[in-house]
Amino acid sequence: MKKAVAKECTGNAYFNALDLACYIADKHVTKYGRPISNIKLQKSLYFLFAYWGGFVNKSKVANKTVEQELNYKPYLFDNRIEAWTYGPVVVDVFKEFAGYCNPQRIAQSQAIIGNEIHVKEFIDDLLDDLLPLSDFRLIDLSHKDNCWINNYDELEEYHSTEIPKDIIINEYTAKRAV
Repeated sequence: MKKAVAKECTGNAYFNALDLACYIADKHVTKYGRPISNIKLQKSLYFLFAYWGGFVNKSKVANKTVEQELNYKPYLFDNRIEAWTYGPVVVDVFKEFAGYCNPQRIAQSQAIIGNEIHVKEFIDDLLDDLLPLSDFRLIDLSHKDNCWINNYDELEEYHSTEIPKDIIINEYTAKRAV
């Protein structure tokens, strides 16, 4: 990991995407004994963000008739997500992540994510489904999402169109059941 100034989380987000990336990379190395590819890391971040946002949004809608309201933040992270050729990309992670996190950074990311036990369980469960998939399977899945389709412009030179977070969350709210 390059020496980076961590982006502060907003009140709507749990983590900085760089911390989550380090957590994911460590889980991959522990499970498979090799570094995670940048494609798998990017798609894992995207799907974690999308499914979490959909889950929270769907839960809030379902609980409007119930007195208890879940008090989960809608975003796992608040970093910019762009529509690139191989699918959605978290730009901060793409620029800063070198495929390896030092032991101190791993411990830091595990502590940060471990502080949110219900969120950590969600992340770990979804990573169990995502990490075994090939890079190209993850690309194919992300290319089916309207939020990527509607924001990717093949003719754009740098493919840097931001995918609005609420568009991702709304799509995944409609996709998944609570």
